[in-house]
Amino acid sequence: MLGEKAGPVLFQLHPGMKIDLERLAAFLSSLPGTTRYTIEFRHESWYEPAVFRLLEDHGCALCISDHAHAPSPRVVTADWAYIRNHGPSGNYRGHYSEEALKDWAGWIDQRRKEGIELFMFFNNTMRSAAPKDIEQLESFLAPG
Repeated sequence: MLGEKAGPVLFQLHPGMKIDLERLAAFLSSLPGTTRYTIEFRHESWYEPAVFRLLEDHGCALCISDHAHAPSPRVVTADWAYIRNHGPSGNYRGHYSEEALKDWAGWIDQRRKEGIELFMFFNNTMRSAAPKDIEQLESFLAPG
């Protein structure tokens, strides 16, 4: 259907779903290898090395998210990364500070130097904060 235009598929887990390595391994093994996948964990129990290794083994990206209930670490588990920003409070609203956006720009520039392809989304859509934040972030990124 979308062919080459299709981006990564995001799986978002329920905030009450705690770590279950067996279940995650079975799920990842069941996915066809023709698409990029990312998982947004919304319970902090998932953020541990065994989960990151499992994602790496399957070429699945950890969704790097600042969700209010379980912000993720900035861990890259594939040769690409998926970033999902939910607003400075993690609750879908408000503008990011210039300092926060410069921090992201530095992190993104470093990943690009490492050859990591990036997908970044802003979900702080209340009062149109996302487009303005994206524009400001882009102004801080190195050319290229």
